[in-house]
Amino acid sequence: MRITNTIRTMLGVSLLYGASLTVRADDTVTFQVDMSRYTNSAGAQAASLVDVRGAFNGWSAGWPLVNNGANIYTNTYTVTGLAAETREYKFTYTTIAGVTWEDNMPSAPPDNRVLTLVGGAQTLPLVEFYAPSVTPPIDFFPQPVTFRVDMSAITNSAGAPAYTAVNASGAFNSWGQDALVDSGANIYTNTFVVAASGNYKYTCVLNGSTVYEDGADHPLVVINSPVTLPVLAFNNSGRVPIDFVTNDITFQVDMQVQGVAFLNAGGYVSVSGGFNGWGNAAQLNLSHDMVYTNTFSIAYQQAYPGWPAASQFVHAYKFRANSGWEEPAVNPLFGNNDRRLSGLYTGPTTLPLVLYSDASLCDVLAQDTTVTFRLHLTNGTVATSGLVYDKDTMGVYMNGETLLGFWDSWVLGGGTLPLLTNNPVGSDFYEYTQVIPAGRPVNQKVKYSINGADNEAPQFADHIQWIRTTNTTYTMATVEFGTNYSSTRVQPQYGNLKAGAPSGGNVPITWDGCPCVTLQQRSSLSSGSWTDLPATESANSASVPNTGSQFFRLQKRPTP
Repeated sequence: MRITNTIRTMLGVSLLYGASLTVRADDTVTFQVDMSRYTNSAGAQAASLVDVRGAFNGWSAGWPLVNNGANIYTNTYTVTGLAAETREYKFTYTTIAGVTWEDNMPSAPPDNRVLTLVGGAQTLPLVEFYAPSVTPPIDFFPQPVTFRVDMSAITNSAGAPAYTAVNASGAFNSWGQDALVDSGANIYTNTFVVAASGNYKYTCVLNGSTVYEDGADHPLVVINSPVTLPVLAFNNSGRVPIDFVTNDITFQVDMQVQGVAFLNAGGYVSVSGGFNGWGNAAQLNLSHDMVYTNTFSIAYQQAYPGWPAASQFVHAYKFRANSGWEEPAVNPLFGNNDRRLSGLYTGPTTLPLVLYSDASLCDVLAQDTTVTFRLHLTNGTVATSGLVYDKDTMGVYMNGETLLGFWDSWVLGGGTLPLLTNNPVGSDFYEYTQVIPAGRPVNQKVKYSINGADNEAPQFADHIQWIRTTNTTYTMATVEFGTNYSSTRVQPQYGNLKAGAPSGGNVPITWDGCPCVTLQQRSSLSSGSWTDLPATESANSASVPNTGSQFFRLQKRPTP
């Protein structure tokens, strides 16, 4: 299987830095692969198509290669980018059994082949298609396979079928949908010609949507004779009966924390979720006191109290402000921070009022704050795109929604992205200073770039740092460019509490603080009241009198 390359390389116009220009590649690349091993018993090619797939064509629709008559497949294509950048790729071949990818390369760290751009024409070395998991000769003996599934349990509360269609899906039909028919007693069956072994699952159409069985795929072994598969019960993890209801659901969200900054940026609030394809058109309207609300008719599967807790929730959703996305607390039941609509609602329902991003006024800037970001980036650092950093010719940029108010476009040459300055000049340290307006979050989610492309780390692997002061100026701790070496990318809002050795009748205490976070103490670990030390708010250290046994913790208030 391939490993998806999630790095997005946006092409644009390079800008001049100093005295030289970054070289645009646009290589003319000739690919060639030896398919001699992958023949049938008659010595003929088993593949109907051989192609190359990689970062340069989205890993999906490959670029076809042509057989030169000796089982050597070749063709020439243009690959765009900058000289010295790399592009990962693999060869694939297609038979009546489907697409076969090269196995993971044992000598290549990313498990893919790697193309290095040179800024001109190049012919890659002839290589053998690498798939030791495939045993030649590759012969196919298509056989009729009869699929059978028991749909008896997939009913609504009236005992009637909850589905409108039943299908079989698997490697044999490229995970498409082949219809099964009712043979009586709710057993659905059909026979299809299958060329090779593989996995499969049954699907059904519920409320207009195709739903796959839960659990692992079923194995299918094709032999040199017709195959009749065992009758399997459709696996729905016991979530029955299956009833669908449509109700008016009223969403409401409090935007007071986002305040003026949110209004100045457009003041548009919407809700996006599975019920609207995660679109941005379900607008909420201002009701009162920065509370936005609206009612939508939503169809969903009715849940019942006896179901597992996770199964009682249906559509995931989030609120959005000015096309951005909120970041509420992670829900441990699902392992992510999507909000969930309960399927237990049986009529029109008004959802509880929530704060956008679950944020309190403690989580946003109370005043305009001048913030300096600092980055350590050594000359010669290799970006995820393969670009090697040259401090004499390349710029260092940054991007971030909380910094700029939106995620700007990644553009080679930087475009409108903020450009960091080298400080001290000639060092490996870079910085950028900007006034961040009141109302923006104190947590800053940013990402750095060599030359303007999204090439510091994989998509969504951002730095998260905190403005840990109530003053009007703040300098962030220096961070490492993502590919230098492993570093802390996501910093906790507060923590790292440490007590030093007593000195001069006092105990030195240090921590990572934030607005509304104070140090507390008490004399017993298991009993007594915690005492707030008010002078420690937004601080990161304190010298506490040594009065014997003492215990300390950090506590964040919900409001200022």
